[in-house]
Amino acid sequence: MLEIRGLYKSFGRTPALRGVSLLVAGGQLTALVGPNASGKSTLMKAVLGLVRPNRGEILWEGRPLQSFERYQRLFGYMPQSPYYPGNLTPREILRIVQEIRAINGKSFEPFVENFRFGEFMDRPVGTLSLGTRQKLSAILALGVAAPVLILDEPTVGFDPVAAGVFRRLFLEQKARGTAILFVSHLLQEVQAVADCLAFLDEGQIVFSGSPAELQRRTQTSSLEEAVLSLFDC
Repeated sequence: MLEIRGLYKSFGRTPALRGVSLLVAGGQLTALVGPNASGKSTLMKAVLGLVRPNRGEILWEGRPLQSFERYQRLFGYMPQSPYYPGNLTPREILRIVQEIRAINGKSFEPFVENFRFGEFMDRPVGTLSLGTRQKLSAILALGVAAPVLILDEPTVGFDPVAAGVFRRLFLEQKARGTAILFVSHLLQEVQAVADCLAFLDEGQIVFSGSPAELQRRTQTSSLEEAVLSLFDC
């Protein structure tokens, strides 16, 4: 279980996180939603070790992340806007990640096959479309087989077929016990896949529970209506 306790982070005088606490359990998908500038990206970066909180702690299985050697290996991460050196090929990038993460050389092969990515493996990344680069990001995130998977707007740029393949693959990992933190503005997608929902606004969690619980609380028939109700829209 990934546990975030009382996390605070400010950039100068601007608060980004104000006492955020959140559980991301193994075998569950926790969706993190909220308006722009609500603190979602800062929270993800804090978990990944890219931002240092002012206060609070982040634990995995009850231990502070920093107590794990190379704790970043606990995570598979798919960013919203990936960047790769344009002169490298996907095959070269996968090989680099395999060496850094010390994982089996064949770990990415099933995902390359599922996304029908073989024809792109030796093309420079700079020549690939956004959707194709997103497939590469998905292959990297899923292929490291980490206990925690962080997905930031993962289906942006995917066509319907690729989005469906990706959904099946990450739900299979969830069924095997992976803890998934899923960030999306697509509330229909969140409603379809989320076990738990954490709504972040102005750096604070204003709701934490299941999508169905939020709909009951707001007496609405869809998650979209429930979220609008939170803001009296």
